Amino acid sequence: MAEIRTKDGSLYVYTHSYGMVFDEMAEEAIAAAAPRWNDQDYAARIIVDQITKPGRDSEVGFGLMLEPNAEDEYHGGATGDRPSIIINLVARTLTVYNDHVHLDEPVGKTFAEIA
Repeated sequence: MAEIRTKDGSLYVYTHSYGMVFDEMAEEAIAAAAPRWNDQDYAARIIVDQITKPGRDSEVGFGLMLEPNAEDEYHGGATGDRPSIIINLVARTLTVYNDHVHLDEPVGKTFAEIA
C-alpha cells in the first residue's frame, strides 16, 4: 500500500498483484509528476494514474482508500498495519519500508534524487 500525503490529507493506493515492484512503480510515478510537484493535487492525480496504469482495464489490481483500512501484506510491518510506501508531496520525499531494510530504518529518497 502506498500513502500519498498532501497538505490537505492522504490518499491510499493498494495493489493486489504488484506489491513486490510497488516501490519502483512509485519512483516512476513521482518522476512522471515532476512538472506538477508545485501543484500537490495535480501531482497526486498523475501519481495515482501512473501507479494504477497496469490495472486500468482489469476488475482487480488496484484500489483507492481515504483511510488505510486494509493490511499491507508486502512490507507493511509484522501486522501489515502501515503503508510500505509513503509519497510525501509536502516534503517531496519517498519512504519505502521493505524486507531488505530493518523496519525502523526505512529507505528514503528526495524527489530530486528520483527525477
